[in-house]
Amino acid sequence: MKIFEIATGFTPIPAQIGAATEIVVQNLVNNFSKKNEVILIDVRNNNRTGVDCPVSEIKMPAWLMKPSSFMSVKHKLKRIYYSINLAFTIKKIIKKESEAVFHFHNQYNMAFTYWLCSTAKKKKTGIKFAYTLHTPLWNDDLNSITQEISKKYFLEVYSMKHADLIVALNSKIKKNIQDYLDNKVNDIVIIPHGVDTDAYRPIQSGSNNKSLNFITVGSICDRKNQLESIRTLTPFLKSDNCFFYFVGANADPSYMEQINLYIKSNELSQYVSYLGEYPPGEELNKIYNMADVFISNSKSESFGLVALEALSAGLPAILSQTFLTSLDGLPSTDAVCFCNNKNDFYHYIKSFIDDKNKLEKLSLDGRQYIETFCSWKRIAELHEDSFVNCKQ
Repeated sequence: MKIFEIATGFTPIPAQIGAATEIVVQNLVNNFSKKNEVILIDVRNNNRTGVDCPVSEIKMPAWLMKPSSFMSVKHKLKRIYYSINLAFTIKKIIKKESEAVFHFHNQYNMAFTYWLCSTAKKKKTGIKFAYTLHTPLWNDDLNSITQEISKKYFLEVYSMKHADLIVALNSKIKKNIQDYLDNKVNDIVIIPHGVDTDAYRPIQSGSNNKSLNFITVGSICDRKNQLESIRTLTPFLKSDNCFFYFVGANADPSYMEQINLYIKSNELSQYVSYLGEYPPGEELNKIYNMADVFISNSKSESFGLVALEALSAGLPAILSQTFLTSLDGLPSTDAVCFCNNKNDFYHYIKSFIDDKNKLEKLSLDGRQYIETFCSWKRIAELHEDSFVNCKQ
């Protein structure tokens, strides 16, 4: 099978920042490449490593590739510029290929490509377009989705309508797609994301540190709800020799100000630390291994990749109910506790705070669980089967 994996154009792969979709694409191409002919289409990168397949590169103006806000005009121009050039690149490929799968991860990329390539694609019955939904919006209730579609996600609806295969990350997203589009869509399959179990693994520190360290990873913003995690842990921080670290891009400076104000007013500065942003892989794994437990009160998650990375690194995870979809369709594990409220968090933490043996067992259980159910090898095989079975 020939697979063209379409990078988003946001940042070159491998991502040097916490770009979750780019991490997914990199792991897919590296695992697809073991059994298939795979080409990654991505923005130009003169120092690319860590990609195990040929790369078709699209040159971008340097000024467009400089970091900018997701809502800025420049960011939207970058999306459009890349997507138009991507579409012309794919159109040339379609004219040469009789059979291939083009796998998209971004609404701009898929919509612009279909606009410019639909005629050529229809002439080639072996050409398939697959589209994976990464947008957290589709994990919300249907009323919220409907209100937001016309503002930001009309291209995503267009993409889904014209994709031969839609990959949803969980059953709730699949149902929302079907309900919103009145079932007038092609194949929808549920395939979760995986974890790079080689990159994210336990590291023996040899330390006899008696403190209990908690960590959360994700962009600093209201949706990720780091402030509530700090509030949840406040009863333990001073009295039980506990510490909390939070890691990620400062996506909302005003929200960070709220966090800092709470830390200052509650005299928690020696117990709570913001560590900044770390590149995915080895460096981030070291940060996970600074801690004993992963915690998150996130308000919305389409798929909680960071929680699975933490489990792979040997950390049990205490999570809000929004993460339930992360393990959708998989067996339960004692290494993960889903909490409805602050009391649930409190009682679960109390169950192991003075029991290092229990914490060690939960750590081992979490790592074994990820190796069994969530490796990228397994996830790539699910994609391959879906690509073969879907029809144009």
